[in-house]
Amino acid sequence: MEQEKKHKLTKEELIVILQNKREELDKVPTKKNMTPEVIGAIHREFGKWIYALEAAGLRTPSETSLLRRKHSKAKWKKLHRHGSKEDMKK
Repeated sequence: MEQEKKHKLTKEELIVILQNKREELDKVPTKKNMTPEVIGAIHREFGKWIYALEAAGLRTPSETSLLRRKHSKAKWKKLHRHGSKEDMKK
């Protein structure tokens, strides 16, 4: 018997879920308000909970958050452009 594959939630579907939960609760939802399936999908699609809230328009990123993200991306690009320190030793 063929087992049906579970539908993977898309970013767009997760945004709608978060916005609907916001309306239902009349406040910004937390992880405690969501199912494990939704929480897992949010981490897979957005990386962090706050990024999902930002994408859904439920949270505005702070300047600190934006700078931290920008710095992290630049550091990652630099590491992967030149290889890791271990690769450089070889």
